[in-house]
Amino acid sequence: RQLYRKYETEVVIGFLNYSNIFAVASTMFSDTKVIISERNAPMEWDRHPEPFLRLRDFLYPKADAFYAQTPQAAEEARKRFGLARIRVINNPLKPLRIDADIRKEKLILNVGRLVPQKGQAMLLEAFAALDAPGWKLCILGEGELRTVLEEKARELGIGDRLVMPGEVRDVDTWLAKASVFAFPSLFEGIPNALIEAMASGLPAVSFDCETGPSDLIEHEKNGFLVPVGDVAALRRSLQRLIDDEALRSSMGAAAGKIAAMHDPREIASQLLSLCSEVVSDSGSGGK
Repeated sequence: RQLYRKYETEVVIGFLNYSNIFAVASTMFSDTKVIISERNAPMEWDRHPEPFLRLRDFLYPKADAFYAQTPQAAEEARKRFGLARIRVINNPLKPLRIDADIRKEKLILNVGRLVPQKGQAMLLEAFAALDAPGWKLCILGEGELRTVLEEKARELGIGDRLVMPGEVRDVDTWLAKASVFAFPSLFEGIPNALIEAMASGLPAVSFDCETGPSDLIEHEKNGFLVPVGDVAALRRSLQRLIDDEALRSSMGAAAGKIAAMHDPREIASQLLSLCSEVVSDSGSGGK
């Protein structure tokens, strides 16, 4: 609160649940407005200790606005917290540096932490069942499941075709080399990894989890959506892309068009507009 007074802060924006709690509590009984934002799928919002949930349900309705990533999250926030001012604003796309001189390889790429949420074990099963001579699977990221995934790859007989370099700084180089992007997450908010892959011109195959991928992928136009956990369907869609270079090219070109929806300047403009709205309309806020 001292910092808010020192810098004459008009709006505080909370990202993620615990930050939201702090943001709302620290602006109460003041003229500073507060915008909160959940960054995960609504199905995950309640996976917290009961004391936190009680505090959240008390404080969230006092926010001046809610910044949602998807229409589903916006509707859930409206039902749960009774907030009147809710806006859906896309995630911004970081600048990509895709080197056009890098030749495409027979490579399926996945980017994500090595944790159960990301579903990489099912991707290994689908890859092992492909008829794909010369193709490799690369998973970028690090996490608790590294040893488990490496052992599973050996059991499936694909250990020599799996590349797991861990966390890398040159993700854009891998996006340039890859021919297909696979995204088997079980749940997401809005997945930045999928946004970046599609914006780089990669056709994607994704599980159709509750929120996220379906906001980005138009099935059979710029990628494929398959039922969550359906390894056979994941394999079939990957096989279609492996077998058809023309399909990879056309879907990749269509996927690249989503970059315009995630222009950082446009996202910043929308967020600034929301900030201006809560400042100018002091009568309808929650506090």
